[in-house]
Amino acid sequence: MTVVGGVAQAGSAAPPTPQEVSMEVVRALNNSAVLATSGSGERCVLMGKGIGWNKGLGDAVDMAAVTQRFVPDGSHSLPQLAAFLADIDLDIVLVAQSIVELAARRLGVAGEQPLLLTIADHIHHAQLRLGAEEGPHPLSWEIDQLYPEEAVIGREAAELVEQELGWALPQGEPTAFALHLVNARFATGDLAKSAQMTRRISEILDVVAARTGADIHADPMNVARFVAHLRYLLARMDEDRLIEDGSSRGLVDLRESHPEAHAAAEDLRSVFSAHGRAITADEVGYPSLHIARLTSAQRRS
Repeated sequence: MTVVGGVAQAGSAAPPTPQEVSMEVVRALNNSAVLATSGSGERCVLMGKGIGWNKGLGDAVDMAAVTQRFVPDGSHSLPQLAAFLADIDLDIVLVAQSIVELAARRLGVAGEQPLLLTIADHIHHAQLRLGAEEGPHPLSWEIDQLYPEEAVIGREAAELVEQELGWALPQGEPTAFALHLVNARFATGDLAKSAQMTRRISEILDVVAARTGADIHADPMNVARFVAHLRYLLARMDEDRLIEDGSSRGLVDLRESHPEAHAAAEDLRSVFSAHGRAITADEVGYPSLHIARLTSAQRRS
């Protein structure tokens, strides 16, 4: 999905075309969202304070009040888009847009509709968990170490939600926001590259299983964390952003406590070398920790 317009809100997109200056309601989704049609017959979802109040089929949309305009693409049908936005408060969408604009300014992340809706959906579900006792995000340490820029904006995003919506978010939310930004920076839409990354990760998991004897399918949580790290590692390799600053020296020395984990991580060097790439000693340290967690958890079970 692509943001086509934030009609009245700066930074969203261009103003409506002449055909869209006059739009009619197809269906009110809630008080602040309508499914609308243009003079050319193209349909979209419009959002703005009060634009859906007491509106029915054929009523004119108050275009001066419209702040967001969303259209479907090949991945999301108009009914899916309408159903999603019908359940999301306008205030949440506006905060999500502010976060996306912040990321665009500071990280160069494109302020496109997929990220905006992803952030809005995340805030919406965070609202449902308000008051729940949750600990730190399982990837908080890694995100702080590997993606400090995204981590800072993640914390600012959580603060923005709290300031604008008045919610005390769970402890792990800043890291969750940062993860969305990391994914947005690395997203290419290139299916061939995604498939290649998937095959490479599968190959790495096979190497780890062979070296340690770990059952990869028995511990989905720790494996998911490891896979997340591998995905970011492969993306950084494509961007020539490998860590080489001695930061892994702060990790526990695993050579003696988890020799099989250390050996498996060293084996990853051969996997990358076979594909014409090399990883630094610092980058080997982080997979070592993941593999140690994986093998330790299986010993305890």
